[in-house]
Amino acid sequence: MKITNVTIEKFRSIHQMDFAASPLTAICGPNSCGKSNVLRAIKFAFLPSFKAERMADNICYDVVGGNAACQVKLTFDSPTPALAASLSVLAGQPFTYSVSVKRNGVKRAHLNGTQLSDDRRAQFLDGVLVVHVPAIRDIAAEGLKPFKQTLANVLMKTRGTASFTQLNQNVRNVVRARGKALLDGTRDVARQLLRVDELVVNADGIDLEQLLPAAGLSVRIGDKEVGLDKLGTGHQSSVILKLYRQLGEDSEKFVLYLFEEPDNHLHPTSLRAIAEDLNQCAAEDHSQVFLTTHSPYLLNQFDHSCVLSLTSDLARQTVKRPKNVTRSDREVRIALGNYGLKPAEALLVDKVVVVEGPNDVTLLRTLVELQTGITPDRQDILIVSAGGKGPVGDLAGFLRDLGANWRAFFDWDATESTSAPLFRDGLVAADIASLQTAATSIRAALRNLPTKASKATKIVDSMLNELANPPAAGAGFTGSTLDAFIRKHTLMNAAEIAALAAAIGRRQPRKTAQLLSPKNIWLWSGAIEDVILRSPDAENDADVVLRRRGALHQAFHGLPDRRVAMTKLLHNSAHEPELVRDVVETLWQAGRFDHSEVKSAIQFILG
Repeated sequence: MKITNVTIEKFRSIHQMDFAASPLTAICGPNSCGKSNVLRAIKFAFLPSFKAERMADNICYDVVGGNAACQVKLTFDSPTPALAASLSVLAGQPFTYSVSVKRNGVKRAHLNGTQLSDDRRAQFLDGVLVVHVPAIRDIAAEGLKPFKQTLANVLMKTRGTASFTQLNQNVRNVVRARGKALLDGTRDVARQLLRVDELVVNADGIDLEQLLPAAGLSVRIGDKEVGLDKLGTGHQSSVILKLYRQLGEDSEKFVLYLFEEPDNHLHPTSLRAIAEDLNQCAAEDHSQVFLTTHSPYLLNQFDHSCVLSLTSDLARQTVKRPKNVTRSDREVRIALGNYGLKPAEALLVDKVVVVEGPNDVTLLRTLVELQTGITPDRQDILIVSAGGKGPVGDLAGFLRDLGANWRAFFDWDATESTSAPLFRDGLVAADIASLQTAATSIRAALRNLPTKASKATKIVDSMLNELANPPAAGAGFTGSTLDAFIRKHTLMNAAEIAALAAAIGRRQPRKTAQLLSPKNIWLWSGAIEDVILRSPDAENDADVVLRRRGALHQAFHGLPDRRVAMTKLLHNSAHEPELVRDVVETLWQAGRFDHSEVKSAIQFILG
């Protein structure tokens, strides 16, 4: 028996959510995105009763009205044999269970669409053991409290002469018998003064079951017994998880394990052991695991297909990140590994920013820190080099399918077709005439082979053909790296692509930004190094820094030569991040990026 699908409506921060459940479902996402609320909703479905005074906390705050209700619906693959027999559910067949609770605490439960009476719902709940474990830190912080309660519940339900019901009755009988012997001498006084037959000891208030949660755990070392809290936190957590698993196996019920952050304060070795225990819990025929985690190390122990990645929308409502991965877990790990990433890193950070090269990483990391005063890492922003224009699209598209929150940065040359045009847009008649003359001269100087034209001849012929029939403005965008990325992942419709091509053909950065930013794409108006050195003042400041650091020595005959040299120098300085950082900090402090696309790009990352 396993839950295969969960639907939650109007519960706490979750307005509506529907997701497929795995035998083990690992829930991840940033702080306050509602991970724990998913666990609470599942647990909520199995509560025996609902108090009106607590329902206000369980229904979404913006849902009003006396009839407002939250609902949890669970689809199971098949019932346990016991539930199939007690509830007349077909063995081996899927079934649904749902519960809807109004603000006043009034509930309605259904099994396969048929409303359940309180007795039949109690029968269903009796076949389920919910083990909800808050974050395990250490025993001193009541890490054993859920275990003690579970242990008490299991012990209280034992049958036979040693059951606590029978033992409790035996104790009451002994107390009554001993009390009767002690009070026999007061019989005459009772009759004369109180006018009653006799005094008796009332043992009805004795309840051994109330003492069970006080039971603890100790370890024996030789002939000494010490508390489990004397062990390290990692060992405590491992032991506790194994105890929960044993309790579940002994219960002979469907066991639903709800673990909140089992990774807290644990060494990687302990995390591997805990992941193995959790996987073994989920592998049992009639048990299932839901857990929340912030640990990339723990998350990487599980198949990516069992990960539920959450985030919050602008209204602070919990939503799941879209996911559309068709590759196997092995293929996913290999694909991300090519970029130095693991699935968990991509899913746990707030944003993954994909750039073309390592120098772009240094530049953007520096700019984000200068803007906010905080490093990108501390803001949960991961900036990754893909190693080229094409790989930026490949990695960004893969992150999109995985459900990560991504941003992709392209240099302007990503808008140029890989095959044509050969010349930039906007050539005037004089430029065309001059180029035609030069190309014709080169063509005449090339020796034609008698059977096959040389490669150089073919290139020059292509130039002459394009100069004679120039493509329309923006036509070069078709077939470009950016165009291929947008079309492959259907990020834009045909009208939007046409508008983008036109804006690119006219070199309109603001218009292209308006079209691309909502699609999580940023397009620099040139190479990023060229954008950094966009103004003469910025060039002068960079010149001073580069010469001071000994990176620039030669004299230049004109400013264009200096600009080209400095742009190339910065582009090739990926192995010297401190040099790049020094240039960027100097330009920032001088205000060279104010009211520029650099500031807009930073806001694009942070927004």
